[in-house]
Amino acid sequence: MVNKQHIKAALTYLEWSYKKLSEVSGVSESTIKDFLSNGVTPRVDTYSKINTALLKNNIQVNQDGYKVLDKQIVTLEGDDWYLKALDDVFVTLSNGGEFLCMYSDDAVSPPPVNDSIRKIRSLPDVSMRQLVREGDTYLMGDLSEYRYVPSEFFDNNVILIYGQKVLLCLADGTEGLIIKAPALADIFRKDFEYKWKMGEKPEVSHAKEKY
Repeated sequence: MVNKQHIKAALTYLEWSYKKLSEVSGVSESTIKDFLSNGVTPRVDTYSKINTALLKNNIQVNQDGYKVLDKQIVTLEGDDWYLKALDDVFVTLSNGGEFLCMYSDDAVSPPPVNDSIRKIRSLPDVSMRQLVREGDTYLMGDLSEYRYVPSEFFDNNVILIYGQKVLLCLADGTEGLIIKAPALADIFRKDFEYKWKMGEKPEVSHAKEKY
């Protein structure tokens, strides 16, 4: 059985209360308290549920302590899922890098999204390029940052490429999937570069605001 102190340390890292662990694991709060605070040895299935809940949240607990796993796939849901994705872009590119956006549309981006992009663009050594629909003239960045994709090949579901990650927009824009896989990111990056090379540079922007 894993030392309960390791589990308590993991809860501290996650900023979880016993109530939160109960909600996520399905184990009653009183049982969790008995185990972690009162020294009662839990049943095997109780520990299994707690361990599974931690693993689902990227935490592995063992005899040596707890470890934050380098998760490869993260699903984002909820009304603010895209903002969460942009937060991940900001963290990932904190040491610099290029932010590539396929099939983006500045005109439909709400203010919170624009603010998040400005935050990313403010990072040192970060650059941004976008592939947009042919004829789009609502462009908030410098015109050199854009290339056109013919309308028949333009997809309204945005794809972000940054670092070793790719963000895919799923279910008509209601959820997203972040995949950390260098080989996959390289494939999407090459696809972006091909479309960039073939696309025309916009000549005018009528955007009412800039990044």
